[in-house]
Order: sequence, then structure tokens, then C-alpha cells
Amino acid sequence: LEMMAGGSGTHATTSTEEKRPPLRLVSVVAGGGGGNGAVVRLTEDEAMETGTVKFGVFKTYIQNVGTFATLVIFVMFALFQLSSVLGNVWLSKWTGDQQIESGNITATQLMEKNRMYLSVYGALGAAQALFVLIYACVGALRMVTAASTMHSAMLDRVLKAPMSFFDTTPVGRIVNRFSRDVETLDNQLPQIIFMWIMCVFSVLATLVVISVNTPLFAGVIVPLLLAYLAIQ
Repeated sequence: LEMMAGGSGTHATTSTEEKRPPLRLVSVVAGGGGGNGAVVRLTEDEAMETGTVKFGVFKTYIQNVGTFATLVIFVMFALFQLSSVLGNVWLSKWTGDQQIESGNITATQLMEKNRMYLSVYGALGAAQALFVLIYACVGALRMVTAASTMHSAMLDRVLKAPMSFFDTTPVGRIVNRFSRDVETLDNQLPQIIFMWIMCVFSVLATLVVISVNTPLFAGVIVPLLLAYLAIQ
């Protein structure tokens, strides 16, 4: 009513609002006997984990992916590496066939041998493709499900958090958890896991092949492994 009438009360209210200091998110802690208070921040610094990733983090992610699905992924990748190694061994056997190299073979026998070698080699190649398809599909589907489950759990925790959490946590920090971290779960983490699995099984397959062809190398693996762990 005063604003509509243009009275002096309007000017007084406007003057008071102009002189009002900006709001700050602070907490006043009672001081000593004099009644003075100390102004401290309500917002806390963001805590960040440093060093190696704890096993509990991987355990939580595996539980969200699914223990059975994780086992299927590892088994399929192991079978893929096995079929890949067998394919190389079979190709070496094919190219080193003494009867074919000597030329002491009829055209019919040569055709039958080549057909046999080619059939086995093709079957091993088809097996590799099948194993890759299975672990890629299972991994992609289950990792998307895991990311969705963890996102829902995080959203549920935030929605049920007390008001003190929102008073002490900046909005930008919460948004980062739902944007950057979720993007890591959706895109980067699955790629890193697949690369890690591929590297592990490739190294194991290489060590096995070298150890079979050169048994003395098996005695060097353990010292090399210890040296690698020490350097890492």
C-alpha cells in the first residue's frame, strides 16, 4: 500500500534494502564470556583420495556389474587368448609340414591336407570371433547396468541427505558427481577395464608360449616379476 501511495515508507524500505550486505554462508560459533562469536565457513574442502585405488572400490563395481557376468567376461577372454595362441601354433604346424615341404605328395593329398589345415584354422578364427562377441556384449550390457545402478544409488543418497549436507556442500560439487564422474562410469571405466583384461591375458599368453618353447625362461619369470613390482 505504501508503494502504491508513494509515501515515505517506500523510500525507507528501499534505502534499507540497498544498504543490506550480501548474504554469506557462514556459521557463528559462540565465543568466550564476552559474547563475541567467531565467523567460520560452513562449506568444507573437498576430500580427494590419493595413491592406489582400494580393493573395496573394485569390489563394489564388480558387485554392481554382477559376479557371474564378471566371471563370464574373464572366461571368454581367456578362451579368446587360448584360441588365438592355438591358431598361431596351428599355422606354424601348417607351414612346417614336412610332407608338404618335401614335395613328396600327390595333388589329391596336398588338397586334402590344405583343406584340413584351413578348416581347423578357420574354426579357431571363428571361435575367437564368437568369444569376443560374447564378452563384448556381456561387458557392455552389464557395465551400463552397473553405471545406472550406481547413479540411482547416488541420487537416492543425495535426495535423502539432511539439509546440513546441502549447507556444507557446494552445488557445483554435487553437479560434478552427477556429470563428470557418471561420464567416467559410462565411458572411460569400461574401456580401461577391457584394456586391462586384454593386457593381462596377452602377457600371460606370451609368457606361457615362451616358457613352452624355452623352458629355461620359466625360471626367470619370478625374478622379473619381483623386479617389476619393486619398480612399480
